[in-house]
Amino acid sequence: EDGNTWFLGGPGAPTVEIVLPVSDGGAGFASLALHLDAADLFDKFPPGLLDVTGTLAADGVHFQLPASGVYLKEQHLRFTLTATDLLQHVATLGPDDPNTMIWVDALPPVIVFAPRVDYTTAAGTGPQCGTDGLTYQCGRRNQTHLLADDTATVGFDAYDCGAGMAQSQPAAMVGTKATSHTAAVGEKGRGGSPCSNGSTDKIHHYNFTLNLATQALTYDPPDTSSTTPVQLIANVQDRLLQAASTAPGATSGDGAALVSLWRWKSQVTQNAQPSGSPALLPGNNAGSRQIAVGTTVSGLSTNLFVLNAYGTPAWSAKVASAISGDVAAGVGGLLYVVSPQVPCSTSCAGVLNMISAPVTATATATVQSCTVPGVSFGASPVIVGGTERAVVASTARQTGTLNNVFLFSPGACSPPESAVVGTADSPGISANWPTLFLASGQGFTSVDRVNGDTAFSSSTVAYNNGAATVPTSAPPAISTTSPSNAIFASGSPDDMVRRAFQTTCAPLPCWQDVGGSFAPGPAGANLSSTPVFDAANIYVADDKAKVYAFSRSAGGAAAWSVDFRAALPSGWPSVSNSATVSPPILLQGGTALVVRSDGVVALASAAGAVPVLKMAALTGLPAAPVLDSRGTGGVAYVHDGEGWIYALQLASPPAIPSSTVWPRPGRDSCNSRNAASLCQ
Repeated sequence: EDGNTWFLGGPGAPTVEIVLPVSDGGAGFASLALHLDAADLFDKFPPGLLDVTGTLAADGVHFQLPASGVYLKEQHLRFTLTATDLLQHVATLGPDDPNTMIWVDALPPVIVFAPRVDYTTAAGTGPQCGTDGLTYQCGRRNQTHLLADDTATVGFDAYDCGAGMAQSQPAAMVGTKATSHTAAVGEKGRGGSPCSNGSTDKIHHYNFTLNLATQALTYDPPDTSSTTPVQLIANVQDRLLQAASTAPGATSGDGAALVSLWRWKSQVTQNAQPSGSPALLPGNNAGSRQIAVGTTVSGLSTNLFVLNAYGTPAWSAKVASAISGDVAAGVGGLLYVVSPQVPCSTSCAGVLNMISAPVTATATATVQSCTVPGVSFGASPVIVGGTERAVVASTARQTGTLNNVFLFSPGACSPPESAVVGTADSPGISANWPTLFLASGQGFTSVDRVNGDTAFSSSTVAYNNGAATVPTSAPPAISTTSPSNAIFASGSPDDMVRRAFQTTCAPLPCWQDVGGSFAPGPAGANLSSTPVFDAANIYVADDKAKVYAFSRSAGGAAAWSVDFRAALPSGWPSVSNSATVSPPILLQGGTALVVRSDGVVALASAAGAVPVLKMAALTGLPAAPVLDSRGTGGVAYVHDGEGWIYALQLASPPAIPSSTVWPRPGRDSCNSRNAASLCQ
């Protein structure tokens, strides 16, 4: 042997055939004996097998050497040769002669360390991060985490002191509990001398590219910091195809990539509660749109903030009266907010603010405040399509004879078009243009725009359920499939999810329960928000932090429910019986996103609750998040009770609004812009 060829050893290894040519120029060759060196074999190798019988052939004597006798070693297998001629002359060779040994590899390669992420190589596409500071932090957390769609270089080292490492290596494994992928491995250099058995093999440096956007589409549930590990497993082979792998199951350190499900967090102002839901500004690039956020701080301070898609400040504005309800955005980027609700026992005035972005980087935003005397605006404005306008309902009036619905054109304060719809003030308004729907103490009331959208109809259409009390505090969602349905939730004592259609209550038109195969869906407590729905279910939350899904076609008992006052998985905080949750927002696949009043952001589905983030606690009912698409998933913008805005990466994209899908309480408004939809 040349000392450079290695043979596979260990249990089950095949024998190694060697041939020894022999000759004798005198009396002639008689025999050749081979005796194995027991020191090279495992300690219980049968002594009776140490003498190997050869077979004489034309080219010499053939022996079958038991390489399987070498266990867990990379070394020589020595033997001694004894040749005898016909006159009994004897010659010996071995056992330490280089020609009387073979080299046996009975060990897999050694992996020096499990795959190690180089967090300094993290990179992504589209908006990334600003500079970390006191009021801003990137989800990469000072190069200790990756964002959920980052790429990064991952490295590991391995060597083999026997046959040596294979020229090419199998793929590395990238996985979570639900998914696994492969990544091509390449060798990037060698160095060091790890072997003590005389082998000159070096430590081989390997790496691969981790691409979270394609290799980890589904993440395991995170911890309270919204960190989830992606497991990284190195697979290597030596030249004899003996394989080694790192152990799965790492949750930190080598063998895991720590992924932050929040992309960034930005504190717009200290200890500010959200006024309502944020809004996405118009834009055609999903994941790169700006976000507008309103807060309840005094109008003497900045209380409206617009952030870039990567969380850095874009511009801000001071709205003189404190903001109430959701921010709404028109297709041209004009923002609309209303003043908080105030009592009208003595005097009051409703204020709609229209805010324009600064025209230059050094200019200030333009705030146009439109005041309507005698009324109070406390419910979120709705932006209607066709010609963009903002519609606001009064939440209080000095007298019942005043109008309670007001329609404002951009840039024009007075006089707004107005009408009386029903007989009372409304806690909210929704639209299926050219029809408006107002919540009321007995269901809801609708009114149409008529005469080519130049006036409100003088006739209104009310929900009529006989003598039953059906109080509502939020306007309905609208399904526009024929016939159109108004889907709404009622408060105590009714506590039902209902579907209504327009019919005739002689002699006038009215809205009534659809009946037939649909039975109203009973909840366990008061329902105070607009339901959302997809093709399968109607989703709503009660005021005891329970989320329900009712069959959209049949209603009745809930198809599933999730109680967010009940214990979440281990490590997540429990809450008191006073905890509440935001109205649910729909993702694709029948999953709803909610915010609990203690700051826990969670997903609800038929499979139960999956918490994904813990923020600071909020005061009152949490605002619903706003969702945007990002890559193959989505990003949710959520507001906590200390003025921080989080951009939270989700594996599922937002549900896309359509005639059969209403994913947000205000889908008809531009503040609900999911995916590519505009003002629906």
